[in-house]
Amino acid sequence: MPRWLQPDSSVNDRNMAAELSDQEWTQAVAGARDQPRGPDLWTADCGGDPVSPHFVWGGGDLRVRACPRHPTGSGRVWRREWSTADLTAVFGVRPEAIDVAIVDGQWMLRVRLASRTASGSATTVALTYDEAHRRLAARMGWDAMPAPASRVSRTRAGFMAEGTGFGHRVGLCLGR
Repeated sequence: MPRWLQPDSSVNDRNMAAELSDQEWTQAVAGARDQPRGPDLWTADCGGDPVSPHFVWGGGDLRVRACPRHPTGSGRVWRREWSTADLTAVFGVRPEAIDVAIVDGQWMLRVRLASRTASGSATTVALTYDEAHRRLAARMGWDAMPAPASRVSRTRAGFMAEGTGFGHRVGLCLGR
């Protein structure tokens, strides 16, 4: 599975498990072609609020390329509730806190877990967008975090993630 460093180039990361087999991918594409409007119903756009490849994937280009179809500020706001039960299943331990941080210019989801280290401090996991997206999707589906979240706040049932756009926002726009 590739890891995208720029909108037009990737590197193969052999440590990443493939999400779909070739047969499953072929079936998904064939099924999408049968839809009245085609496969655009299951693709995403740039989100209208562009960011750099480095922001999303790290180690890549720092330049931001705006999409000519979706000007900055045109991205739709999304909100997703993540239940404590789902997050416990995702991380193996109940999360105590979740927030979004920008570390060296890269988006990270920081999750403080209820488990403690030998010294008694809380365990914190920092995930890139791709890793967070894959982990959440395995339990809650690909729409659990449609783009890098702007913030995550605690709710009675778990956490609420909020963001803009329905894609990675690096300018590789698949929307119309």
